[in-house]
Amino acid sequence: MVSNKTQLRLSLEKFIEDPKKEHQDKMYQILLDSKSSISGFREITVLTLDQKIVASTNLEEIGREYSELELSDLTQNKNYFGGLHTHENQALEVHFSAPLIKDEKLLGFLVIDSNLDNIFSLLKDYSGLGITGETLLAKRDENGDALFFVPLRFDPEAAFKRIVSKEAKSVPITQALLKNETLFTDAVDYRGELVLGANDFTTKPLMIEDIVPRVRRYVG
Repeated sequence: MVSNKTQLRLSLEKFIEDPKKEHQDKMYQILLDSKSSISGFREITVLTLDQKIVASTNLEEIGREYSELELSDLTQNKNYFGGLHTHENQALEVHFSAPLIKDEKLLGFLVIDSNLDNIFSLLKDYSGLGITGETLLAKRDENGDALFFVPLRFDPEAAFKRIVSKEAKSVPITQALLKNETLFTDAVDYRGELVLGANDFTTKPLMIEDIVPRVRRYVG
């Protein structure tokens, strides 16, 4: 939504051609408006192709090189979700990035640092999931295992600590990371307990608000 703002891309293009402060000011105002309208966004940044920060909701960052994401993550020409980390206040945050493209030309990148409070609040809503149901989110770690990056219903300290081996093919979260859309009627979860599980995928982008109701429909 933010990266598709026409004026943002136009101002970046003008700044690249003629690096005047007036173009940076326009980008800054767009970023500021976006940050104020979307709960959870901590900081929004515009980068050139060499990862130099040319606009940001944090004015102290202007002119610096952005090093929070690997260059390979930024050059995929598609939206990227990752870079989970702990901020200085110990709150979990995530990086979102997207290419800024105008007339099929890649100009730079938009990076959003967001907290996970809105995701956590949805995952902690167990209405319709009975006394044991929950929604799980995990990613692959450097070994290819499933690493939970959110607290779990039966393990509040699981974030970035609890791992399920990639060899545990019968565990639903392993199949989810293999992108296998399956309804499990007799599976074993991360606790070793028998569960009903469901992995659900779609070809269009999903927000977490879309995922949770789908899981509830399976359980219902």
